Amino acid sequence: MVAIAAIGLIAFIVHLTVRRNEKSTSDLREQQIEVGKSKWFEYLLAVVAVLGLIVAAIAVIMYWYPFGADHESSWRSGTRPLVFLVGMLLIGVVALIVFIVAIASRRFSADRIPQEKNLPDVSPVEPVRAPAGVRLFGLLAVAVAFLALNWIAVDRSNQYLMMVYLMYPATMGVALVLLFDKATRAWSAKQKGEPFREWVFCDGMIFLLFLSFLNLVDNGGAENYNVLFWDVLYLILFFFVFWLVDRNVTRYRFLVAYAYFLTAPILLFIWRIVRGVPLPETLSWWSTVWPFVVLAGIFLIIEIIALAVTRGGNRQAGGAIRDVLFIVLYGVFLLVARA
Repeated sequence: MVAIAAIGLIAFIVHLTVRRNEKSTSDLREQQIEVGKSKWFEYLLAVVAVLGLIVAAIAVIMYWYPFGADHESSWRSGTRPLVFLVGMLLIGVVALIVFIVAIASRRFSADRIPQEKNLPDVSPVEPVRAPAGVRLFGLLAVAVAFLALNWIAVDRSNQYLMMVYLMYPATMGVALVLLFDKATRAWSAKQKGEPFREWVFCDGMIFLLFLSFLNLVDNGGAENYNVLFWDVLYLILFFFVFWLVDRNVTRYRFLVAYAYFLTAPILLFIWRIVRGVPLPETLSWWSTVWPFVVLAGIFLIIEIIALAVTRGGNRQAGGAIRDVLFIVLYGVFLLVARA
């Protein structure tokens, strides 16, 4: 072990010496060529390192496995020293292979760089914008494949486990990452007041996602789970609206956000009907989904009127105040429904 450590230390010192003695040039091409050339003492170092590893390996073998009559009674005849020895030898072999590959790659780069000087100038490739339909189709294909897999080969209990332990946690994790990514963007090309409105809707959507997960845990069941399609549809709708509000610049994205808060309670109502969740007979109207539908519908109409009034302009028509009021009332209705 001391011999191996000494060899490694010597190699490190020689490497630092080589790096300090390399001449710096102003031309980047010549600097790449100079760095790519391997010095003769690098090969000498490789030979010394290989011989040192061989000598160290022989010394370790002779130390742990001495030949003689007392070999069987030696404390070095166990299996743990053998495992350690094999591990160290494997590390040495891997290090040697990496060193040889590095030297060969540098030689190959040095041989190719001079030839590149004679190549004709090639204009840079123009970036190509991927169509939105292709991108959306790629995501929908994964969702369809997931649904087909569960309907064909997965029973209901495992479907429930996949939604509880995979899909919803993954969605919430990605949503939080998107939210932190939004927080790191200090500059924006959007109109004044729009980033604040985006924050209001994005935070509200993520909070509804948390509530949806709790609803699944409380009422989804295990072996009787039969609402996979509606859960997947809700998650797809969440990602689409979140992307539209956060990444797009159209003025109609806030209208879509209001429509999302209108659609989410309706999806919950359908989810509970399909799942067969019984509702108490004494349940008040304020504890149902309909107050949320009415509230979102009213603000949806107000947003349509505001878009018609400010058509062709950049004014928000009090959009930030309206959004905050909507989210506050939505939260109050949630507290009333919970009570």
